[in-house]
Amino acid sequence: MNRLFDGFGREVRLGGRIGRGGEGVVFEVVDDPQAVAKIYHEAVDSEKSSKLMAMAQQANPVVLEIAAWPTTTLHGSRGGRILGILMPRIVGHHPVHQLYSPAQRKATFPSADWSFLLHTARNLAQSFATVHSQGHVVGDVNQGNLVVSSKALVRFIDCDSFQITQNGKTHACNVGVGHFTPPELQGRSFSGLIRTPNHDNFGLAVLCFHLLFMGRHPFVGKFLGSTDMPIERAIREFRFAFGQGAGARQMAPPPHVLRLAGVSQGLASLFERAFSESTARGGSRPTGAAWVSALDSLRHELRTCSRYAGHKYYKVLSECPWCAIEQGGGPDFFISITSAIRIATGFDLQAIWSAITQVPSPDSSREAPVLRPNVKVIGKPLPSGLRRVKLFRAAAGWGSLGVLAAFLFGILPPGSILLVLSLVIVWLVLRNNKAFEQEHARRQQAAKAADQALQGIRIRWEREVGEVQNRFQLTRRSLEERRTEYQSLGSAYQRDRGALITKREENQRRRFLEQYFIQRASIHRVGPGLKATLASYGVETAADITYQAVMAVPGFGPTRTRELLAWRTKLEQGFRFDPSKGVDPADTAALDQRYAAKRQDLERFLRTGPEELRRLSAAATQRRSALLPELRRLSDELAQAKSDAAVA
Repeated sequence: MNRLFDGFGREVRLGGRIGRGGEGVVFEVVDDPQAVAKIYHEAVDSEKSSKLMAMAQQANPVVLEIAAWPTTTLHGSRGGRILGILMPRIVGHHPVHQLYSPAQRKATFPSADWSFLLHTARNLAQSFATVHSQGHVVGDVNQGNLVVSSKALVRFIDCDSFQITQNGKTHACNVGVGHFTPPELQGRSFSGLIRTPNHDNFGLAVLCFHLLFMGRHPFVGKFLGSTDMPIERAIREFRFAFGQGAGARQMAPPPHVLRLAGVSQGLASLFERAFSESTARGGSRPTGAAWVSALDSLRHELRTCSRYAGHKYYKVLSECPWCAIEQGGGPDFFISITSAIRIATGFDLQAIWSAITQVPSPDSSREAPVLRPNVKVIGKPLPSGLRRVKLFRAAAGWGSLGVLAAFLFGILPPGSILLVLSLVIVWLVLRNNKAFEQEHARRQQAAKAADQALQGIRIRWEREVGEVQNRFQLTRRSLEERRTEYQSLGSAYQRDRGALITKREENQRRRFLEQYFIQRASIHRVGPGLKATLASYGVETAADITYQAVMAVPGFGPTRTRELLAWRTKLEQGFRFDPSKGVDPADTAALDQRYAAKRQDLERFLRTGPEELRRLSAAATQRRSALLPELRRLSDELAQAKSDAAVA
């Protein structure tokens, strides 16, 4: 094996072994440090030989820039059977999943923020576009055949599985991974299957989603049905857990994740289109070029979080989504990024609190004042005809009463009773005067309407002025709570710092278990699909495995959970506590950063307190001033309407 020949008959000498994979072993090349040799485990058949020679013939600077493309075949003798291939050596790159996995990123790409992930996704999309522009199809899209450098450069490896065409003959890609396979190909055999760039574009969208959404799979979420929902089935049934139609397909995103609204609208629409049913029925998925354009746009519209310099996010969002996830009980996905602790200087709590207490509280009365007319209100006189009716009716009424009284006291003779009856008849006739009754009813209705209008403005006063007063009082109480919290920061920090010391063994054990990734382990009953589901729920390492955490993941019942717990327990047996070690600097840095951010938040809130209270106090005064003229007008109208009604 040390003496081989390339496709041109030149001798190739192998050096040390670099690595071993499922198909073959990779060696250094003695005379060419820029190249490596891949020697296959098994004999290469005629179809594979034809494909490898075709790939070597199509090697050019364009594909060699983004892929470990076969440059020539390797033979045991000149013109003999093919034993392997020669390809460019890629140094300083890591598998892409070590970047998008939050647990692995802390070790492999500790300084990578979301901007770096966007940049990587952009370059990944460009690599796909380049492959397609050369007439090739990746076919077996997965996280294992792409590697990333510290500069976000992306290159393909294991390219001998690509689908290529030469002289009208297509050499198929006979392998694939279900998690990256489009719905229309789910369940089909890959052997001899001719694929298209549109099939690749589904896997490209999944990889972009992995990078932007912290390793989460777009089709892993909470299934609201009664059965398990494996990834392959979810893909086949178009159950995009983060999409607008997720609810209609009984899906919801997993907890503690960035939502689709966390990216630009243009990028969100590309994800929706890539995972839609229409693109599996003959439509076209977004191409690499489309992803490049959308990702470039988003990269130039990022904002740095005011609390953590390691948090970058889409600038149109009202708050940092990474802080919101952390505050909601999720992890800090970028905790490994070392950033300067920025503590506000010149903060004088006593002076600021003095300014806060000097802001006068708005009038505590929430009820509208009762206003009296400024001048005497005189009722509107009746029309002259109705005045006479009213006068005659009064005269008849009082006259009849007077005559009746005189009759009863014997002042008038018995015949005067006829006069009483006559006056009563006149009074009854005048009392039922239709015009007079209509005028009376109209004035009564006007008084009722005026009273209702006044009650309406009083209710509005209580609602609008009272709401501002409530907000003032709530803000004041909140400022008092923040002041108390700020004053206790020092003691709280010392308490948590002491906890790091007392929990050294626990933290050492956690660090030890974080070295063991579920994805790389062989665990009974936990295959690649379930491992991807675990990762989407933030369970990536042995340290993440607890009964509660695993049981919350779809597809995991008591049996599989016990398998994972048994794996963790077996690993723990290899842990040894070292009492001579102090507190891990990373834990101390994380604690310092958390308290620095908390202090910044408290100072920012307290600094704005006086101005906010003044604004609310002024708003309460402004609302009262705005409503007072209307209250005055309606009060006067009611007094006038009541007086008018009294006249009638």
